Order: sequence, then structure tokens, then C-alpha cells
Amino acid sequence: MSFENARDITPVTPEKPSGKEKREGAITSIRGRFKRAISRTVAISSIYVASSLISPATIGFNREAVEGMLGQKQSVTEYVKNADKSVKEGGMDVKERNKIEKTIKQARYIEKKIGRDNFDIYFGTAGEDEEVKGRFKDKILNFPNINSIEAGKIGIDPRTIQEELNHFPHSWIESVDEINFINKDLEMLKEYGVKRRIPIANFNFNNEKHRSKISYYKNYWTETGVIATLHHEMGHANSWVNRRRDMPSRIDLFARTIERVTSKDRYFSEYVEAINNKDKKAELMHKTNEYWAEIVKVSLFYGNALPKKDRELVGDYLDKENKQNIPEIKLGNPNKKLY
Repeated sequence: MSFENARDITPVTPEKPSGKEKREGAITSIRGRFKRAISRTVAISSIYVASSLISPATIGFNREAVEGMLGQKQSVTEYVKNADKSVKEGGMDVKERNKIEKTIKQARYIEKKIGRDNFDIYFGTAGEDEEVKGRFKDKILNFPNINSIEAGKIGIDPRTIQEELNHFPHSWIESVDEINFINKDLEMLKEYGVKRRIPIANFNFNNEKHRSKISYYKNYWTETGVIATLHHEMGHANSWVNRRRDMPSRIDLFARTIERVTSKDRYFSEYVEAINNKDKKAELMHKTNEYWAEIVKVSLFYGNALPKKDRELVGDYLDKENKQNIPEIKLGNPNKKLY
């Protein structure tokens, strides 16, 4: 409408509404405002609910991607980074998320205590290794190779070792590929700084191939000494380096052992207490490594000598894994036991 036409319009004074019309208008107005308010509330709620239901898989990556990130071979510090990213962006249920969050917290505690480099070096390869786990899922129990002739040269009856191995969980037994006997003295690691002590055995682990061996050295061996040494070295073979366990279990064992070796109520081992290194983080790493082996040994010999928390720590792994034994297990090739 043009301005010229508009100016020809004569204004009309509206009639005043009756009382009934006023009431009906007021009711209509209230209903309209209420309806608009409800619409806004529903819209806001819908946005909130929608955002609450967005899973990390939607905004980041799915469960399969998470498994790939955490399962690949990597350093432990790389694993922690990927685990942190998976918790924030990856698809997993609440129980899984809580478990990984606990693992991340424990891993950061370890790194703070012993340093990133030591953590990467002494933890071994991180990630879930299905190939390694597969070795322990069949129904054949393979004992480590034991050379009876070489054992006799240093005064050890190999049957003592064979019989004692039967007291360990099946998975622990299969974690050792061979037991050697070397007719010479063994030198103490310089990093330990231990003087006036001659080592009599050691454990070697090939991280890349996940193969391990225990070696006994020249000594005045007694049956008790042979058994005690086996218990200690089996502890090393079944520590956090062993990839048959899942990552949360490996990191949990490592973190809790550090807590125990630094506790005032720890088990007192002269061997562990004697370890001395200028690099105190490296010293703690070595003490932690030996402390686990020592409390495994003591728990199998005279468990009551251990503080309660140490008994619980060993029990959480030794006893739990004993329960995983397969009742109908068959012995592997008898020639692999003794030759």
C-alpha cells in the first residue's frame, strides 16, 4: 500500500471488550505463553539429552580402533598416551573406561617414581600380544628344557627342579623356555652397586621374541638353595615383563610393587636393601625388580614371614593364576623336560 492511499484511511476507534471477552483473552494469552515456554524447555532438554547420548565412538573412534591403538606393540609411555586418548574419545563401556583410567593413573605414578626412560626400558614391550597369550590357551603343558648332564656338573639334581615346578601355575611354568647350568662364577650387575655378594643365578628375557631362560651358576648347591633360587627366578619370569597378562594387570603389578618396596612396613630383604645406585630412580627400579622376586620366593617357602600387603600382592597373581590351571592338562613332549 502506498503512502497516498494510506492517508485516505479514516482511523476507527476500537470498541471496548466486554468482561467476558477480557477473561477469555487473558486465558488465551496465558495458554499461549505456557505453550511457548514448554516448547522452549523441550527443545533445550532435547539438545541436552542428545549431547549426553553422544558416545566417544561418535565423536572420536570406535571400539575396534581403540583395541588397535592399545593392542599394537609399543613402548609403555606410548601406550599411556594412546590409553588416555581412548578414554577421552574412544568407544568403550563404563567398566572398561574406569579400568583404563586406573591403569593410566598407576602408569603415571610409576613414571614419576622411576623416570620415563627406565619405565620404557624395564617394562618391556607394551600392548596386548594375542600371539603370546595363545601359547597358554591350549591343553598341553610344556616344561622348560632342562639339561640334566650340565646340572650334574655343578652339583644340582635336575629332578629337584622338575618336581618343584609342579607347584607353580601352568602359565608360570610355560613362561620359562629353558633352565641352564653354567659351571663358572657370575658377576653382580654394576648397576646394583652390591659389594661382597656373589650372584648364583639369573634370569634372561628376550623382549622381542618373548623367550626366557633361568641360569644356575657355580655354587655349593643344597636342595633348599636350588628350590629357593627357582622361586626367586620364577618371580622374575612372571613379573610385569610377561606379555601373557593384559596391560592393566602388568601395570598394576608394577605400581603395587613400587608401593611395597618404598613402604615402611615392607618385607626386609638384605639383598634388596643393599642395592645402591647414584641415580636414585634407577636404584628404585632395580629394587622393585628384585623385591617382587624376593616376595614370591618367601611366599612359597614361608608366607607368614611376609607382611599382609605383600602376601595379598603375591596372592593376587600367584593364587589367581593357579586357579586358571586347566584340570585335564596334558604334559608336553617328555623329552622337553629332561635331556
